[in-house]
Amino acid sequence: MDPTLTVLVVDDEPTNLSTFNRAFRKDFKVLTALSGAEALELLEREAVDVLLVDYRMPRMDGLEVLAAARARWPRAVRALLTAHADAPGLCDAQRDGLCAAVLAKPWSHDALLAWVRRAAAERAP
Repeated sequence: MDPTLTVLVVDDEPTNLSTFNRAFRKDFKVLTALSGAEALELLEREAVDVLLVDYRMPRMDGLEVLAAARARWPRAVRALLTAHADAPGLCDAQRDGLCAAVLAKPWSHDALLAWVRRAAAERAP
């Protein structure tokens, strides 16, 4: 486990958060939030290296969460997790720097682990 690497996963489906936690808790510190509001509150208290946010969530969607996170915690590497990679605006979000990547659901453990490690290593000091 890399105890220096903290990843926050935001998804409105508890099962997805549980699955992610079980899959990656041996690799890095995993924090989870069931909503955008909960994620922003957590970011106030915890230093996060990588932020993985579900695109479709009620009340505050993934793009809104990423925009708020970019404004307040610009050093955190941000990515959108989605099963709807063809949704309007996702290419713009990445091109405009709102997120470093749009990652497909369902995700592959090895591919997502490699992406998280690479993104954390490449983030600005």
